[in-house]
Amino acid sequence: MKKLIDKIKGITTKQIIIIALFCLNFGLFIYNAFYEWYNNKRVLAVVFAVTFFLMEFVAVALYFFLKNKKKMPIEKIFVFIALLLGVFHVFITPFNQVPDEISHIFRVYDVSDGNIVSHSNKEGEFRAEISSSAYKLLNNAQTDRKYYKKVIVQLLEPTSEEKWGWNFSPAVIYKPVAYLPQITGVVMGKMLHLPAAITLYLGRIFALVVYVTIMYFAIKNTPKFKIFFVLFALLPMALQQGMAYSPDCLAMALGFLLVSIAIRAIYGKEKTISTRMLGAIYVTVLALAAIKSLAYLPMALILVLIPYKKFGKWWIKYLHLSLLLIIPVASYYIWGKIQDPALYSEPNTVTSGLSLVEFLVMSVGSFFGTRTMYYVDGMFGRNLSYSNFNAPIQVYIFIMIAIITVMVVRTNEKLEMKKLDKLVYWAIPIITVLAFYYIAAYNWGYFGDDRESSIIGIQGRYFLPLLPLIPLLSYYDKKKTTPLNVDYVFMFAILSNFAILGSKFLHNI
Repeated sequence: MKKLIDKIKGITTKQIIIIALFCLNFGLFIYNAFYEWYNNKRVLAVVFAVTFFLMEFVAVALYFFLKNKKKMPIEKIFVFIALLLGVFHVFITPFNQVPDEISHIFRVYDVSDGNIVSHSNKEGEFRAEISSSAYKLLNNAQTDRKYYKKVIVQLLEPTSEEKWGWNFSPAVIYKPVAYLPQITGVVMGKMLHLPAAITLYLGRIFALVVYVTIMYFAIKNTPKFKIFFVLFALLPMALQQGMAYSPDCLAMALGFLLVSIAIRAIYGKEKTISTRMLGAIYVTVLALAAIKSLAYLPMALILVLIPYKKFGKWWIKYLHLSLLLIIPVASYYIWGKIQDPALYSEPNTVTSGLSLVEFLVMSVGSFFGTRTMYYVDGMFGRNLSYSNFNAPIQVYIFIMIAIITVMVVRTNEKLEMKKLDKLVYWAIPIITVLAFYYIAAYNWGYFGDDRESSIIGIQGRYFLPLLPLIPLLSYYDKKKTTPLNVDYVFMFAILSNFAILGSKFLHNI
């Protein structure tokens, strides 16, 4: 008894927090089991809940093994944990239960058939065909209690010759470069004549591998804020979109990479910008800008923070910055001339009687007011949902508490900044977000009606690539600072992802 008391007294604060998080997650699993299974299958649901709890325990044990036994750096640990969680997302998340995924899938299959430039048919639709074997896995809607059984059957059956068509018009505006990982997986599956289900999953697997690989280099490359990069890259919504048929995969990875390159150029030991780094900047900016019709081009503003001395002369710096704006815009208009004219229509008009200027001013107030939580919900998974159903409110609160904690935490990484630099550090993220807001709005139909003077059509997850800019806002220039513990970051990632994965699985069995 005395030994037990001594052990209890020896428990550290960190251990208490970890135990509390495990208990909270287990409670969430049990709650979800009873919430989803209100019939005679509750016992089976509880068994699955316990199984998920044990799996996350194994994931946590793997993390501490890699950190304490193997002494791996944070970016390598990230690869193992991200791939582990990502693979669970790949196979637990049903197709067509990720927002807009079905349109993106048919867009990928259209490009994989050699249609780099898509064209509309006589009815004005952009249609592609896919094997009926694959379509059976896509026809899931909100809930499909037989999904996992269908997957097992389809993995063993040959691909059907019968075809199903789908109008993928919502996704046709995206350039093929936005789907390179998924296209590679699908093309490989077709070349090897693999079953349709395996080919579908290859697209997701390639997306996940590319997402994790680029994120690895982003984390490794940045000399500051590594832990923040890891935290945001392992968010449940980020991992879900990182493995899905969606442009979000490359948009997030390249957004993080661009910020890491900029921070390296600003605070790295290199006295000059090497040709290799300059090339990386150009490739990253051009690819990022191409993914969502220039929407993420404003992220290049962070390059303004690079001292001109590293370019040799001030005019060389601004020459490169000018080219990084001109080239993507020019390529955007060139692509517009190549693509089907049916894609482009006049922007929506304001129906509330407001002028364009009045509407834009009011929408800023809405962005930082009535619709703020809408975007936050969408970014972290409640409002726009994981797998087209709202995550249980308990899971959402769990994620939000952790994120808010990170937002106010003081990093111990000192930044050398002049007074003007501090102003720029705050201005860059704010200007970038607003610029993205309006460019995205222009591309996706941006006027509200007389009931809502707000930009519509923008989803919270679109802001995920902008997350690495948060450390610029959360930085405090004070002597006494509290570092963000890396253990808490990985613990949060593992527990929050399994909380969502458990909810998904129980929702579809």
